[in-house]
Order: sequence, then C-alpha cells, then structure tokens
Amino acid sequence: MSSDCSLVVTDLDGTLWDREGTVHPRTLAAWEEVHARGIPLLVATGRRIASVREAFLALGWSVPAVMLDGAIGIDLATEERFHSMPFPQVAAHEVLAAFRVAEVDPCLYVDGSPIEVYVSENPGTHPYHLEMLGSTVATADLDEVVEALPVLTFSIIGRSTERLMPVAERVRAIGQPLFNDSYTLDGGAFTVTALGSNKWTGVLAYCARMGIDSGRVVALGDGINDVELLENAALALSFEGAHPEAVARADHLLSPSHEGGWSELLGHLR
Repeated sequence: MSSDCSLVVTDLDGTLWDREGTVHPRTLAAWEEVHARGIPLLVATGRRIASVREAFLALGWSVPAVMLDGAIGIDLATEERFHSMPFPQVAAHEVLAAFRVAEVDPCLYVDGSPIEVYVSENPGTHPYHLEMLGSTVATADLDEVVEALPVLTFSIIGRSTERLMPVAERVRAIGQPLFNDSYTLDGGAFTVTALGSNKWTGVLAYCARMGIDSGRVVALGDGINDVELLENAALALSFEGAHPEAVARADHLLSPSHEGGWSELLGHLR
C-alpha cells in the first residue's frame, strides 16, 4: 500500500532516530529525499521544546514540531506558535493537588524561555531527569506557577506505576494521564496533559494553519503516545519491536530505527 501523501508526521525517539539519539545514514538520506519531493514534514514528539530545538540544530534542520505529546506546536524555523493546549487554571490546580495526595511534587512544563520547567524544593522526579533539564529548569512555589502561567504538562520520571496510579485515577476527569515505559530510568515516565491534547490534535492544528489535507497524512511512530496519531493517519507506519499498542495500529511495520527503518517510508509514498 502506498499513499498520495500531503504530510509526513514523525515521532523522534525510536522512530526517526534510535534510543541513543543516533540517526542512521539511510534515514538521513530519506529525510532529504522527502524534502526533495516537496512533501512537508512535521515532528510529533513527547519531548520538550528546548530538547527538540537542540537536537535539530545539531542536524542543521529547521522543522515545525508538535511537542509535549500535543500540548504545543511551534515552527522552529520561525518560532510561530500554531497550536497550544494548556490546562485551564482550575484544572491545573486540581492536578497539582492530586500529585500532592500521593506525596510527590511534579515537574510543571510551560511555554517559556529560558525556563521551560518548574520544580519545587523537593522534586519527585528522578535526579537524572533534573540533570537532563539543565538550565531550562527552575525552582519555584508550584502553586504560584500554576496561578501565574499556563501549564502545558505535568511530569514525573523514575517513580513506580503503583505510586502514581492514584494520581492517574484522580485526574482522569480533568486531564489525560499517560504511563510511558520507554524510558530507561526506574519507573518510566508519567505525564498528565490537558483533556483532548494528543499528537493528532497538534497535527490537525498544523494542517488547518497550512491548508494541508489532513485526510492524506502519513504517520510514523513507535510508542504508546503515538496511538491517536497512528489511529487517525491515512497511512500508519510503525516498527518491528515497537510498543504493542503502536504495532496494533500500524498498516505496515518497518525495520527498527537503529537499522534505518525510517528510510523504508519512501517505498510507501507516491
């Protein structure tokens, strides 16, 4: 099956590049070929803004990107915001309260520069996660942050699912909890985004802004956070060894990302 494609949407980790962040030479060549064919490319990832910007700067690419699993969309070439789904302030306070019932303080992600993430004096996330955030994280009173800034995502990495399951149950009416075990730190990642926020909603916002037919989107993804993206794309591509939920929604499976499987996309495009 090949597709008359209006837009290629791709996840990053485990998809465009491997879990170590290495892009296979065949994938690099295929990315350039998609550009040469005049097919627009859009990134859709769970990564935060600075992380995506830094990764693509290193590759010499400027791309539009849906980040934080659909919470925000930015054209990194122009800095234009084409999509944003923060929590309503009341809901953000309630989500924060749910974490505190479990006695863990989350990371609060906002659309800010240079500070994108706020944590308390006693952050509940893994120390290595804080190290990865680098200069983009600051310590603050989280209640004051929620009061002053639109919150895009709440996140904890390195806590057990059992510890955070009560939080997930408490927030289901006001947010979207997601457990992602693709991280190597103990306990994986737990995030809460606003109701209705996922990668596909960001894709739809980009298509509307650019006048692109959303009925002819080809999507590539490998994770539990790619489910809505793969379900709604005209052609869904995943990878051998990907998360079972992603595999179940794929029209075709490609070779693993570390083998350059992304490049096999070209065989599915007309």
